[in-house]
Amino acid sequence: MPRMPALRPLLLVLALVSPLAAQQTPYEKYTLDNGLTVILHEDHGLPLVSINTWVYAGARDEPAGRSGFAHLFEHLMFMGTERVPEGQFDQIMEAAGGANNASTSFDGTNYFSWGPPAILPTLLWLDADRLEDLGRMMTQDKLDLQRAVVRNERRETTENTPYGRAEVKRTELLFPEWHPYHHDVIGSHADLEAATLDDVKEFFANLYAPRCRAAPRPRAAPCRGRGLKATCAAPCWTRSSCR
Repeated sequence: MPRMPALRPLLLVLALVSPLAAQQTPYEKYTLDNGLTVILHEDHGLPLVSINTWVYAGARDEPAGRSGFAHLFEHLMFMGTERVPEGQFDQIMEAAGGANNASTSFDGTNYFSWGPPAILPTLLWLDADRLEDLGRMMTQDKLDLQRAVVRNERRETTENTPYGRAEVKRTELLFPEWHPYHHDVIGSHADLEAATLDDVKEFFANLYAPRCRAAPRPRAAPCRGRGLKATCAAPCWTRSSCR
């Protein structure tokens, strides 16, 4: 066994390094009266502030025949309200030195913004405004515009990208048809075309609110609820109704 001695120092180094991997990040966590969970971390390393609004509404929460809907809704969240009309969300933020982006996964959607410290009240207000008023101000024209954008995104990132179609096929093969991960986050053209204005308003009312009470759909197994309030108790992969 001539190579065994060479292994001992390596194993010793790994044993010494592994405890150093954990990091301690101080934070405060509390719940607002409306049920919204807040996690606050303060770090003065850079003169920046950032907010990240997580919504527990992802591809797994989409109704049958509406694949890609959670990602489509991510785009619709930037389409304006009565107080912040279409296009003003970015303009207000960028005029003060801020920026934003968003992403959608199987399990949720997150919206994040950042900028100089003085912009923090503006960032919070802009997110609060669209969470309160976006559904009421949604229109067919807004839906049609973003539906076309998302379908082009599918063409660019999936259909015209090497191995893009294989990524979509992989989830279909890994998970059975009844499983909420069976379809890819981007969705299909047919399902995106089938989405209606009522679908959009229902999705917003059911999942984009902190305080929710779940109404189960028939699925495979129970687990945690959905919506902004992570502590909601509900069967897995349900639609929720909020109050």
